[in-house]
Parts: sequence; C-alpha cells; structure tokens
Amino acid sequence: HPSAASPLTGEAVLVLVALAACVLPHTCPCKKAVQELSACSMAELAPSLEEQAADLKKDLEGKGVAALHINLIAIGEALGLFEALRGTALTSKQLAEKADCNARYIKEWTLGMAAIKMLAYDEATDTFSLPPHVKLVVEDPVGLVWPAIATSLMGMYDKLVHAYKTGEGIPWSDQSPLLMTNTCRFFKPFYEGMLLSILPTEVKLKLSAGGRLADVGCGQGLTCQILGDAYPAAQIVGYDYHAPSIEVAKEEAAKRKLANVSFETAGADNFGTDSEPFDVVCFFDCFHDMAVASKAAQRAFQMLRPGSSVADSGNLASMVEL
Repeated sequence: HPSAASPLTGEAVLVLVALAACVLPHTCPCKKAVQELSACSMAELAPSLEEQAADLKKDLEGKGVAALHINLIAIGEALGLFEALRGTALTSKQLAEKADCNARYIKEWTLGMAAIKMLAYDEATDTFSLPPHVKLVVEDPVGLVWPAIATSLMGMYDKLVHAYKTGEGIPWSDQSPLLMTNTCRFFKPFYEGMLLSILPTEVKLKLSAGGRLADVGCGQGLTCQILGDAYPAAQIVGYDYHAPSIEVAKEEAAKRKLANVSFETAGADNFGTDSEPFDVVCFFDCFHDMAVASKAAQRAFQMLRPGSSVADSGNLASMVEL
C-alpha cells in the first residue's frame, strides 16, 4: 500500500500471491498466472538439501548437548545440590562445602547449570540460586525423575547393540539399580493417589474379607505396601524375579510394620505354590514388559481359586510370543 510505513518483505508478497491464487474466481484470466507464480515462488523458498542437512546437524548437536546436561541435572539432584540452594544464594565454593563435594567439580557444575538456566547467576556477588520456576520443579517429588531415569540408562550402549543384533533383549536384572529406584519413584504419586480407587469392586470385597492377593512383578513393593495398609485383613504377597528389588521391598514393609505383607523372589511364570491359591492376582504396569507374558497369564489362572480374578494395570502385551 502506498501509505505503508515500510515496504513488504519478499515473504509477505509471496503470502499475498498465495492468497490471491486461492480466492480469485475460476473465470478470472489472471488466476492461472497467479497460481503458477505462487508455485514457483514457494519452490524457491523451500530449503535445499544442503540446508536441511545443516539444520539436522545443528538439531542433533543440540540434542547431544542436552543429553549431557540431563546427566548433570541428575548428578545435582543425587548430591543434594539443588536442595542446598533452596531459599539461598551461594558461591560455588560455599555450595561445595555445604554439600560436602569437591569445589572444582561443583564450580563446573554450577556454570553448566547457569548456562541452561537451571540456576541463576549474580555476577556482583558471584553466587548461584534457584530461579522460582526451577524451585517448583525441584520441590515436586517427580519433578526431576526423568533426568534420573535417563541417567540410569546410560552405559547400556553395548547391551543395546547386542540386543538389536540378536533379539535377545536386556533382562531387568541387567539394568542399573538406579532404574529400579527411579521407576518406583515415577509411579509412586499415581499409585498413592489412584491405586485404591481403580481397584474393581469385587477385588475390594475380597480383600476386605481377608482374601489373598498376589502382586506379580512387584518391583520394590510399593503397590503391596499400599494394599497391605488399606486392607489389614488381607494377605498380600509380592513376587519379582529381581532379588535386589525384593530385598528393598522387604525393608520398606518392615519399616511400615506391615505384618500382612510378604515378598518372595520368583518369576512371573512360576510364582506361588499350587497348594496356596489366591483370590486375586495382579500385574501392575509390568505385564506388557514381560518376555513370557503368555506363560505369566497361564500361571496366574493356575494360581486362582475358582471364581477369582486377574487384574492388569497397564498395556497388554502387544506382540505374539514366538
């Protein structure tokens, strides 16, 4: 427009041409010419293969750097560095002393965290602090769980390459112990807030009447503890083939003084004894991960009293076992 404060950019002109190509009536003699002009102009704007490759390389570089920062975030949580900065600003040396860590390493950590805005830096006082929005995430029990989970999966490269070549998979027992702990941590808010409400009515009635429940693939026993606490008359038995997780489960149940909760190391396809059937067999967010899902289902039905129930919370196994 003649009265415009500044001329239209090339991109703006192309947009107008494209709009004109859309709105001009079919009878207009200019329509075909405008459509051809629009198509040619848009083709000229499309990035070249070299430009697309350059953009991809830059994107991959950013993702790689982000992966390194994820590791540092998890380390910071594990060492209590974020916790030490709650409500205060500290120099890197003061933070190292407060967290009982090496000052040189903590200096690099604080600078890295400031670079990605996880920490705020005050140049005048040479101190670091938690920005308000980061503080909210740090105070959330699962706010930093994904960096912790991602870090616990690092070091699996060789095993993953082997698994992709052979199809053998990676047993849960070959994972880092941190993965077990952080998986439990990830599910904890959901189970504590929702588990009891999603139980089928028939399951609640059987547990209230003192029934026996098997929690197969119980991990560190969080669901068993919740059920045992809610239904003191019931007998809750947790099974997992990962012995270290079962030991953690036993310790936690002992701390909570849950006499009606017990744990045994056993696989999903051979848990329990035929002479002691269950009123309920449960799989909480684990059935879809089992290498022997069909065998686990068969064993579950073998271990049930007549008229009893199998409950699965999670995705059904999506592949047929060969």
